[in-house]
Formats: sequence, C-alpha cells, structure tokens
Amino acid sequence: MLSLRCGYRIGEVCRELGCSERYLYEIFRRDIGLPPKMWMRWERMVVARRMLAGGKMPYQVGESLGFTSLDAFRREFMSFHRVPPLRFQRVALGDSWGG
Repeated sequence: MLSLRCGYRIGEVCRELGCSERYLYEIFRRDIGLPPKMWMRWERMVVARRMLAGGKMPYQVGESLGFTSLDAFRREFMSFHRVPPLRFQRVALGDSWGG
C-alpha cells in the first residue's frame, strides 16, 4: 500500500518511512533478497494483474499505477508478463467466466 501511495518511487517511500535510500536498499537486500526498485516493479505488476483480472481497462490500470501513458504501461506489462495487458485480461476474464 505504501509503494502504491508513493507512486512506486523509492525517494517517496524513504521520505514516508524517514530513512535513507541506502538503508532501504540494505534492508531489502537482507530481508527480501532484491533491491527495492526491483521489488516495487514486481509488486506493481502484481497489482496490475489483479486490476485487469478484476475488469479494469488497461488505461485505467495504467493511470491508477502512475504510468505516464497507456503505452508506457503496456511496455512494462509486456516486458514483465510477456503478454499484452488486454490479452491477459481477456484470458483472465474468459477463464473466470468459464469461457
């Protein structure tokens, strides 16, 4: 929730937590095994998948998650999931409706 509220920006998260970026990096590497930026990217795409599967249109998901454009969201989704967001949504909704 904090990452989403901070627009998936490391600096904003650190300000909110009152810690340095270096400290956040060290904690993430130690406890999660990933740098915070990589974890936030992963988390953002998990939220995107849930929103798409819940019926939100790709442009709505992109706006909600702070992407500058639908194209930027589409590129990030494709690079992470290897499928365009609209195709993912059609399959997800088709499966949930038994189609």
